[in-house]
Amino acid sequence: MKKYIYCPECAKRGKKKLLGAVEEGSKGTVYLWCKEDKKAVKINLNKVEP
Repeated sequence: MKKYIYCPECAKRGKKKLLGAVEEGSKGTVYLWCKEDKKAVKINLNKVEP
């Protein structure tokens, strides 16, 4: 099963921008590039909901 990761900054503006997907058991921190904000967004995978 995959967890889909959306940009939290785009969500604050009302958009649902998909950044990527990870496996269910993934843990740690990743930095994913948001094309809308033109910067890397820090994502803590321990707090991402499936």
